Amino acid sequence: MKKSIILLFCIIMAITTSAQKKLRIKGTLVTKRNIHFVFSGGTLEYFVPEMGMDSRGPIKVSKPFALKDNYANLYFEWKNPLRFKYAWTDSVYDDPDNAKARDFLTSFIGSFGTDITSINKTKGASEGEIEKAGKAPKCKSGKSIDLSTSFYDVNLTTVLLMARMDQCNLTGEEIDAINYLIKDLIILDAEHSNNIAGKVEEHFSTLYAIEKMQEVETKTNDIESEIAKYNKSQEKEKSAQEAVLLGLKKLKIEDPALNTILKNGMSQFVERTSAKMRSDKVLIAKLKPLITELRNSIKNASKDFPGFVRIRSVDLEDGKEAAVTLLLTEYKYDAENKELVKSADPVKTTMIFTNYDRVAVSVSTGLFYGSTKLTGYGVKPAGEEFEVVRDDIEKSMPVTAAFLNFNVSLGSQWISPLIQIGMDPTKKRPMMLLGGGFSIPAGRIALSAGGIWTWEQKLNKLAEGQKIPKTTDLEADVKYSFDMQPKGWYIGIQYNF
Repeated sequence: MKKSIILLFCIIMAITTSAQKKLRIKGTLVTKRNIHFVFSGGTLEYFVPEMGMDSRGPIKVSKPFALKDNYANLYFEWKNPLRFKYAWTDSVYDDPDNAKARDFLTSFIGSFGTDITSINKTKGASEGEIEKAGKAPKCKSGKSIDLSTSFYDVNLTTVLLMARMDQCNLTGEEIDAINYLIKDLIILDAEHSNNIAGKVEEHFSTLYAIEKMQEVETKTNDIESEIAKYNKSQEKEKSAQEAVLLGLKKLKIEDPALNTILKNGMSQFVERTSAKMRSDKVLIAKLKPLITELRNSIKNASKDFPGFVRIRSVDLEDGKEAAVTLLLTEYKYDAENKELVKSADPVKTTMIFTNYDRVAVSVSTGLFYGSTKLTGYGVKPAGEEFEVVRDDIEKSMPVTAAFLNFNVSLGSQWISPLIQIGMDPTKKRPMMLLGGGFSIPAGRIALSAGGIWTWEQKLNKLAEGQKIPKTTDLEADVKYSFDMQPKGWYIGIQYNF
């Protein structure tokens, strides 16, 4: 074509760079910073507030999200943290919350099947032993060891029955001293019989069974009140222990055998109560973090969607993407074996977070064909000299070019406006292309049109028609300058965009 307008048909096989963004949004657009998740029937579902809870859909393997503000809060429907554990691949660590529950159960199991928890819940066994022993012998002193109040601890009852059978060999002062000790032993025995380990297990079961976040505050407060009672009971038990040990130091029985039996029996009882107290304190101490964990689990509750809490957030840098894999595991409490066991295979899903920008950038290279008309200068013979002449150059040939495309997203898969800049740097006169058009993201096709600019030859000192002695004079005089006027227009088609 000899016109100044260039009709350029361009077929470009696009090669997308690693930094290229998609021509349309892939995944769910997040405009209000929040994404909500629901764990339902072994499947993780999601919705964004702007679409409403009824729009929720399942996440099968992975799910992309485009973040408008490069930031998102991840809200999950509240689940009991003692039963459900979240593990994230972008923060790999041994889940401390899961460790707390297991640590508690390990300590709890260790206290079973030992003398610490093998305590009598009633005084029936001791009362039976007292009944078998019959009435206390009557002594000259007129005094008797007082066993009118029976004990939960059968071993202690047996020791005191042995002393009562031999009480006629005791002085009145010795019997009074023993009866004085019995008053403190009754207090110690009563506190020792308090089955704190069993109650703590009940508390754990109560915490583990919480289904609604509205129950957390009430039930944890109730259990804390019970723990306060256990602490007071242990303080009372500690005082009774000290009183018994002090009484044993002062107790002096002339009968060596009876002295040994009484002191050893009472000392062993005190040691049993001390061992149980230590065990109970460990259990109570390890129950408290579970209460804290439950309370912390409701701190970041959603104001807009009751029952949802913020589990974590995602903060992206510009130009970055993040693939976050969640492993959600549910546990059940095996009360018989005192352990947490997985109730089913963990739910594993990957969430891909990208920056959202209304302008997506792509780079493509290709080959186009066109016809151009450019101004140039040459020479023709003029006797013994040469005459400078203007020579308009017409070209029709394949030309390669690289395009930088800016696609403006309308949120549609059928149309997306674009602006593009092209460059053919391989020639002595590089071509620059600037145009616009639209793409069809679903078909990965783009149509564009625009102008072409290039560098033009100009004479510096010479003029058209001037005679010169040699051709090199023209070559030295010609200068190239960028022409701000377009040299033509192009029409382009791109596919596999």
